[in-house]
Amino acid sequence: MSSQSHSGRRAKVAGLLAAVAAAVGMAVGVPAHAQALPCLGSGSADLFCPRPQLSAFPGQQINSGNSRCSVGVTGDIAGRRYAVTAGHCYKPGMTVTDRGGTRLGRYEFGVPDHTGTDEFGFGVIRLSDNVNTSASLGGQSLESINFNPQVGQELCKVGSTTGRTCGRITQVTPRHIYADLYGDHGDSGGVVYTITPTGQAAFVGIVIAKFERRVGLIIEPASVLLNTINRHSTDGPFRIHTR
Repeated sequence: MSSQSHSGRRAKVAGLLAAVAAAVGMAVGVPAHAQALPCLGSGSADLFCPRPQLSAFPGQQINSGNSRCSVGVTGDIAGRRYAVTAGHCYKPGMTVTDRGGTRLGRYEFGVPDHTGTDEFGFGVIRLSDNVNTSASLGGQSLESINFNPQVGQELCKVGSTTGRTCGRITQVTPRHIYADLYGDHGDSGGVVYTITPTGQAAFVGIVIAKFERRVGLIIEPASVLLNTINRHSTDGPFRIHTR
């Protein structure tokens, strides 16, 4: 067989391989103008369309209807995530959103202030599946609970209206803590804490009310808050999340 014949066959084979390669490329290649398919928004498609992860944290603004309050503390009951606020903020079953209007969850159970023997109540928010909990206060985090606050002790609060303010405890009773902290409407439910030796925060309680004619806040102590929640919880005790 002549070298010319061999050359001709090699050329044909090379041409066939090139054609096959071109055909395969057309079958699996992605056109330059192709775009990702949109999320279908239901069923198994949700696996490819995850909702953004959000966080609930102490001092955060929460809205429900025309009411604005603040988160006091976050935690869990039987492994389910919750946030806690003041009793007069509680609106049974209503949706709770953050400052920007994004859903955080809904009120699952609570006790309004001045109900029966409970002078101060609480509102417990069941957080949505895509909402995590945080113990962060910005530069500090809750690391413990202070069940024994003392008169004269310095403490701070974080609320959605006036932010972070600090002062001192002026009076302690079995069911109240009074402090010369500045606060205003919308700070209700906000976190109150003392500073630990490590420079972090110890949860003292939540903001309940302010004095009308002088600077000062009334605080629901951590012990009262937790005891009241646990008496009304049907699924077990509430466990505060610390860092």
